Amino acid sequence: MSLIIVDGYNLIRQSRVFSDIEDRNFEKGRTALVQALSAYKNDRPHRIVVVFDAWNTDWQHRGADRIGGVEILYSRSGETADEVILELLGHEKGDIIVVSSDRQIADGARRAGHLVMAAPDFEQTMRQALYQAGEPSEAPEPVRGRLTTEKKGPSRRLPKAKRRAIERTRKL
Repeated sequence: MSLIIVDGYNLIRQSRVFSDIEDRNFEKGRTALVQALSAYKNDRPHRIVVVFDAWNTDWQHRGADRIGGVEILYSRSGETADEVILELLGHEKGDIIVVSSDRQIADGARRAGHLVMAAPDFEQTMRQALYQAGEPSEAPEPVRGRLTTEKKGPSRRLPKAKRRAIERTRKL
């Protein structure tokens, strides 16, 4: 069983479906995401924690709630969801998957040795799981992303000078 930590507003704003709902009603966007995560949790045995920003409020303490088995955390005044997520990564043990397209969160999670999944990729994974479980939703597109602890890009490629040197030695 893995722990999935979701950057709530990042996922909402990266999603065509959830952002459309949020554009019409801010609260309904959050509710739709939590309901989808709850349905996903019913089909998968993961612990799910979704973190939302509340830094622009006058809350002196973090807020917490549980809906449909999904743990919901709200940051306190002056604190971002990013800070809460990075703190969670320091306290939690075991297999952790962080869902966010935020570079700061992704880099922090990778440094801590955890897996990172971009928000759109997780949404597709979630939709695919719900579709297979018979939940009413549109058919998902195939998941194109990858789950990794490594940075994206050609980081494993050797510098050009070293590649040429290797190529020269192969000709010997």
